[in-house]
Amino acid sequence: MADSASPSSGDAPRVNLDKRAAGAPPSLTPPPPAPVDHPVSQPPTSRLVPGRVLLVGVATIGLLVIAFAGWHLIGADQTSTERMTTEQGTSTPSTASGIGSNSDSTGSSVPSSVGAFDAFAGTWSGVVSQFDDAPQVDFPMTLTLAPSDGALTGETVYDLSSKTCIGDLEFVSGNATVVSLREHIVSGQCIPSGRISVQYLTDDSVSFEYRSTKRNGAAQVVRGVLTR
Repeated sequence: MADSASPSSGDAPRVNLDKRAAGAPPSLTPPPPAPVDHPVSQPPTSRLVPGRVLLVGVATIGLLVIAFAGWHLIGADQTSTERMTTEQGTSTPSTASGIGSNSDSTGSSVPSSVGAFDAFAGTWSGVVSQFDDAPQVDFPMTLTLAPSDGALTGETVYDLSSKTCIGDLEFVSGNATVVSLREHIVSGQCIPSGRISVQYLTDDSVSFEYRSTKRNGAAQVVRGVLTR
């Protein structure tokens, strides 16, 4: 009976702190407060960003407007310059001093340039056809032309079946392509006068045409190609 000792009533019960701590859930430790002397920096406010974007956009639009205006003015100036150049290039020289006047027109005056009718000089011959109120008649003829003082002189010889007529030629007008002459018959029984036109074809051929009015009032035409 002495082996089972009971605790003394005067001692306080002892609690095993290790066992209670082992059975209790782990406690969360709060983070330490931030130091007062070094406050946490805040991100910059975003209210200023739209204002900067707006200023950049306005500046960009202004530059575009200025560039477009400059391009438009330069293009207009170039167009005006090109138009002025075109108008100056197509302007007709003044004819007050005779420059640029039409010198190719065939009038009734004698051309002043010597040698303008050299292409017609020579003796031309061939068969021509006569048309009037009678049946057509074909006969040979000879045309002789010679330049003289910026004009032409010459004669015609018609070899008709029953007669021969010779005409003297008087220059009326012409150029290096076509000449007009007045014929006066000096020998033979033919119409006393008529009008002759000689047109240059090649160096060896001309076109001959004669027009007159017969004694009975009928028109008479003789035409053909003559060569030399």
